[in-house]
Amino acid sequence: MPVPFRGSTIDVAAQRAYASWMARQPVAGVAVWAHTGRGPHLSDEQRCVVLDEWRAALPGKVIVAGANGPTMARAAKRGGADALLAFPVRDNAVGYHDELSRELPVIAFYLYEAAGGVSYDERALH
Repeated sequence: MPVPFRGSTIDVAAQRAYASWMARQPVAGVAVWAHTGRGPHLSDEQRCVVLDEWRAALPGKVIVAGANGPTMARAAKRGGADALLAFPVRDNAVGYHDELSRELPVIAFYLYEAAGGVSYDERALH
C-alpha cells in the first residue's frame, strides 16, 4: 500500500483515512512495506506507524509486510503482520528465505530487475 507523506514525514491522518476507507472495501488484506509503500526506505519508526495503522484498521484481515532481512521480519511479526514479502537478494537466496521464515510465512517477491530486483533461476526456485 502506498504511504502518504508531507515532505519527509508520514501524513498519519491521511494514512489512517486511507486505511479506514480500505477497511470498508471487499478486501481480504493488504501488503505494506512493499515496493509501492517504500518499505526498505522507511525508518524503523515509520514502518511501525504504517503497520500499526493498517493493523488497527484491518483487525482479522491478512497483512503481508515486505522484509529485506531479519530485522524487518521481526518488526513485522511484533507489529502483527501475518506473512512476509521477501525482497529479493542475489546471494544465498535459499538461506535468506529460510532465515526470514523463522519469523513468519514467506512469499518470494519478484521485483523486476530495472527496479532493483533479482531474477531467480529455476534451480533457485526449486
